[in-house]
Amino acid sequence: MTFENVRGKSSSGVATLTGWVGVDASKEFQITVLLAGVKLEDEDSKEGHKFTGELTGWLALEGVRDESNTRVGVGKMKVRNGMFAKIPTVIRALQVLHFTLPTSDSITTATIDLYIDGEDVHLEEIRLTGNDTSVQGLVIKGSGTIKIPSFELDVELHPRVGWPIIRQVMGALGDQLYEVKVTGQLLDPTITFEPLPNFSK
Repeated sequence: MTFENVRGKSSSGVATLTGWVGVDASKEFQITVLLAGVKLEDEDSKEGHKFTGELTGWLALEGVRDESNTRVGVGKMKVRNGMFAKIPTVIRALQVLHFTLPTSDSITTATIDLYIDGEDVHLEEIRLTGNDTSVQGLVIKGSGTIKIPSFELDVELHPRVGWPIIRQVMGALGDQLYEVKVTGQLLDPTITFEPLPNFSK
């Protein structure tokens, strides 16, 4: 079965599917998905957690159906105009130490380069920013993995704040002194601050 630019459009965004899926004896598949302006929203009213934004990106995936270890893929995702998580107080304090004012209190944009190998989604490069777009605004970079189908996170993040020259020097030093760990479920993550990460590994 072949799909050629099959497009779905609604008030929640646009998705385009291209590729093929084997039928009968063949279970192989190869698909590419393009996403544009897909609205995300997940809110837990009990805990007050909120995950919103607009997703744009692409994902190319191939493998054999019902054999998760055969899946391989690559993609890039960007969520903007979102509210994913409150920035921990300790990171906002770092902005003051780096001679900048903490002008953002939540993450609003996320860009992720990823590849898929079996049941692991490897987040090669993560870049998180707040709504402060100035040159000294907070940037959080990192990498990690997501386990499928449990959607368990294991991510390490490193904040970068301050003016460009200060950002590079203090960032390199800071990486030796602390890191931010993100674990738990994808839509309900736990964020912790880990001092001296190299000594704990």
